[in-house]
Amino acid sequence: MLLKLKLENVFSIKKAEIDFTKARYLYKSNMLYNDLIVNPIAIYGYNSSGKSSIFKAMAFLTSFLLEGDNYPLEVNMLEVAKKIKEKQEGYSTSYFRLYFKIDNDYYEYNLAYNNAYIKEELIQNNKMLINRILDTYTIYFYEGRAAKTKLINKSILLELKDKITTVYDYLSNISIILDNRINTITKILTNKNIYDLFYENQEAIYNSLNELPFVLNFKIVKDKYTYQLEYDNNYLPISYLSKGTFNVFLIMSLILSSPKNSLLFIDDLDSNIHPFILDRIINLANDNNIQLVFSSHNTHLMQMLRPDQIYFASFNESHSSYKRLSDIKDNIREINNIEKMYLSYVFIKEV
Repeated sequence: MLLKLKLENVFSIKKAEIDFTKARYLYKSNMLYNDLIVNPIAIYGYNSSGKSSIFKAMAFLTSFLLEGDNYPLEVNMLEVAKKIKEKQEGYSTSYFRLYFKIDNDYYEYNLAYNNAYIKEELIQNNKMLINRILDTYTIYFYEGRAAKTKLINKSILLELKDKITTVYDYLSNISIILDNRINTITKILTNKNIYDLFYENQEAIYNSLNELPFVLNFKIVKDKYTYQLEYDNNYLPISYLSKGTFNVFLIMSLILSSPKNSLLFIDDLDSNIHPFILDRIINLANDNNIQLVFSSHNTHLMQMLRPDQIYFASFNESHSSYKRLSDIKDNIREINNIEKMYLSYVFIKEV
């Protein structure tokens, strides 16, 4: 499970830290994951506050881990311009740091990246396992220190996946859904398309939604290499799926298809989705032990969450900042209505 995420100099971010460990609250224990972290984490903020920067940064990192670096990466250009104006160096390299736990071991994965420089580190229980600089790497988990070895793959995770199977399985199963739903990065779709997932998971999705006052009354059927919608004994192209239904099937399919303890990042979770279904998505993630991070403008979801599950994004001067509600208002109780407080601008000064 992911314990902490740190990002630096990527998209609108100067420095960002998302902490998943629970705070001191005793209520809403159904939002705890392994009694150590909260799940999900929700990121709120006004338009252009920097919510999407978190997800685009994770899209780059996931693409780097799975394939090399196919997803585009941008540094914080406003910070770069400021440093140039002040005749200071820096801000040309982006940094990604993941702190996570697998079984009883604590890990740290670090990536420093720019167009001319790459450094990767994998640390286990405060001991260096692997260090990679440019196109050479050193392995430390054998007796003594191994000699430097030339890198064949672009990512150390790909290079050594047979030697660090547990870590590879964990990090390679990070899935990202960006605001453009077609732009989804996940290992699950390596050998199949999105409609394969819909077809395989439709029964479980219907079961998750079966108590709602409305029912999706179609069935996805497969005809050779194409998919159709069976509706009132008629067959329609699967392109007839509405945007909202497509989004529901995509998100729920990834939750149902991902291994337990996987990570799923969703930008703009509530896009075209009914509020009742959003509740079901969050519960489905918790029921299936999927760690979920999402951004949203839907304040209804705040009523489900604890203060240590909510981050607020804001853009000030030249970069985005992210503050945890439990840090800026530590006296919030279960009786408080977080949604009403947010809509009444109670948090605006602290954010």
